[in-house]
Formats: sequence, structure tokens, C-alpha cells
Amino acid sequence: MLSSMLKEHRRKRNETNQQIERKRQAVIKALHQFNNKFMEDIDSGVAVAYQNQCKVNADMKKLQVESARFVKLSQNWTTELDKFQTALKELGDVKSWSASIERDLEQIVDGLTRMQAADDEKSN
Repeated sequence: MLSSMLKEHRRKRNETNQQIERKRQAVIKALHQFNNKFMEDIDSGVAVAYQNQCKVNADMKKLQVESARFVKLSQNWTTELDKFQTALKELGDVKSWSASIERDLEQIVDGLTRMQAADDEKSN
């Protein structure tokens, strides 16, 4: 009787151990599946973030190139505008100079006309 109880106990213990082992294997398998799925989800998010970062970097480089080109173009325009303003000033100076010469010549003509008139009166 004791030996049959011992056999029964060992049999139940073996069955319990087998059930525990099956459940442990099932848990391990489920954890592996969960871990794999979890890593796939994380990796896909990381991949999307990496792709977006690459696009941002490419756009940033394009923007830097375009900004440098715009700065150079702006500097060229500024230089040309300064040249144009200088030319306008010179034209203004020429206009002022010619007006001054015209006034001087009018005074000379007026003086010569008076002298001629005075000479004409003396001769008469």
C-alpha cells in the first residue's frame, strides 16, 4: 500500500512537472512571440523616424544652399544698386554743374550785352 501510494505520488508529481514544463514552454514561446512583435513595432517606428530625419537633413542642406545663393544674389543686387545710386548722384552733380555754368554764361552774356550797349552809346 505504501509503495502504491509512493508510485501514485510520483506519477502525479511527474504529471504535474510535465504540465508545469508544458506551461513554461508555452509561456516562453508566448514571450518570444511578444518580444518579436514588440521589436518589430519599435523597429518600424524607428525606421520611419530615421527616414523622416534623412528627409529633414536633405531639405536642410537644400535650404542652406539656396540661402547661400540668395545671400550672394542679394549682395550682387546691393552692389549694383549702390553703383546706380552713385551714377544718379554723378548725374545730379553734372546737372548742377551745367546749371552753374549756364548761370555763369548768362552773366557773361549779360555783361557783354551791357558793354556792347555802353560802347554803342559812346559811339553815337
